[in-house]
Amino acid sequence: MKRLFLQVVLTVFLFSLVLTSSDSLRVDSPWEVGFVDGENVSLPCNFTLDDDSGPIDLRKLEVEWINGPTILTYKNGKIETSSSYKGRLMMNEQNLRNGDATLILNNVTEMDVLTCIVTYSGEMRRDTIHLYPKLFVHCPEFIVASPGEESNFTCNFSSGSHGVQIFIDSPAFSIEWEKDSNKHLIARFSKVQEQYMDGVSMSMSEIHPRTFSLAFQSVNPDDYGNYTCKVYYPHYIQGSAVTALYKGHVMVKSTKTVEVTPGDDSNFIYTFSLDTQEGSPSIDNSLLSIEFHKDSNNNLFYLFQNGEEQVLDEKIKISRNPNKDSFILTLKDVELHHRGTYTCTIRYPNHKEGSASTILLVRKSLSSVHITNPVVLDMIVNFFLLFSLLLKQVNRYTHKHPH
Repeated sequence: MKRLFLQVVLTVFLFSLVLTSSDSLRVDSPWEVGFVDGENVSLPCNFTLDDDSGPIDLRKLEVEWINGPTILTYKNGKIETSSSYKGRLMMNEQNLRNGDATLILNNVTEMDVLTCIVTYSGEMRRDTIHLYPKLFVHCPEFIVASPGEESNFTCNFSSGSHGVQIFIDSPAFSIEWEKDSNKHLIARFSKVQEQYMDGVSMSMSEIHPRTFSLAFQSVNPDDYGNYTCKVYYPHYIQGSAVTALYKGHVMVKSTKTVEVTPGDDSNFIYTFSLDTQEGSPSIDNSLLSIEFHKDSNNNLFYLFQNGEEQVLDEKIKISRNPNKDSFILTLKDVELHHRGTYTCTIRYPNHKEGSASTILLVRKSLSSVHITNPVVLDMIVNFFLLFSLLLKQVNRYTHKHPH
């Protein structure tokens, strides 16, 4: 009995060792990757070692990419490619040390299924990627409509490959619309089933192929916001586009450039209004958001939000007029490093945000310019001497020949 017990314990121990070693290598690739005819595609393949064996030893590593036949191998420090893919495949040997066996495939023109096989110290793992053409959806950036008005988004879609046809009448073809980030489905169109939220409908154009519209019978305040349109078709990467329905625009105007000298105060004058089809309504200050950034690094130095302001730079001062439709931003005691582009962005609920930029030029004053070159100094002195002599001659002439 004791002998049997020892045999069982030894068997379990050896089996656990096998399981542990078999899980030490992991290979991960995405399920699908999209392509466009004639472009290059990156096929990710990342592998990791779960044990503490240290950095990857390339002498123990083998990589193979296949799509039926083998198209690329890495073994004994050499990369070899199939003659049928000559000049179309690339893999970075240095990246293999970091567990990256990504393959670059050039000039893709058709769907494919590729498998990445990694072998390390005799242990092998693989993962497969499906190469599908991309779908592209094109919608307007936004549309504007007043409450109670009929309005619609008109969009279209296109294929990244001419080799795979799309049949709109197919039961597998579908279009979905979602509102805002909560993924609330408001419309779904397919030949099998159509589903719409109240007051919304969708139709395909009979004149322009691949063109469709989402219509609002009567816009209400809850309809304003962002919308995402998604197009699905088998063996294609889903296409999507984001658009928005607004009540109007925020219009912002400012001076294009402001020029000062060091030590001066710089004034940026901005005016803004709400532009809607119903005119320019009054602005609720508690709903207004104003941001100021410098240059393209989005360095925020002023924020007005929820009726309160945050001045993040002690040299900044903001003054608003009583009508609240314009303001002056003052930058006190300007220095040379303050020059750059200043952008004001204003947001208001249910309106397309507006922005305007002003370029601040800081010029050195003449009194601050120091001339140290002796040749230049001599030239300036000689110029003034000649000028004074000429001025004397002119005065003498005018005295001798008065009019």
